Amino acid sequence: MPEFLADRDLGKRVVEALRAAGAVVHTLPEVFGEEGAQLAADTEWIAVAGRYGWVALSKNKRIRYVTAEREALAAHGVPLRARQWQPGPEGDGRCLPGGSASHRRSVLDPARRFCMDRAP
Repeated sequence: MPEFLADRDLGKRVVEALRAAGAVVHTLPEVFGEEGAQLAADTEWIAVAGRYGWVALSKNKRIRYVTAEREALAAHGVPLRARQWQPGPEGDGRCLPGGSASHRRSVLDPARRFCMDRAP
């Protein structure tokens, strides 16, 4: 299973839910420290993901359309999972990727470069 680097916009509940499902998820504060995480440009954390072979996770579905970020993803060979994340179906505060079970599994599939889902 691949390891992931979560963008700061993903939120703690999503990271916790993915970890509970068995995924290894690194956060920007864990990698850069609290202050460094706030200052890290998208291109900087993408480069770190590439250095370690991690998959990038973000809520920002537009990240792949920004030239600098798109070029950083390509230059560092980083797969991006930019998705619509939503609370779990039980409404218990868990956050899981939206969509069907196959969509939830697809976030763990490193073979897909960009994974974009429609909002529910």
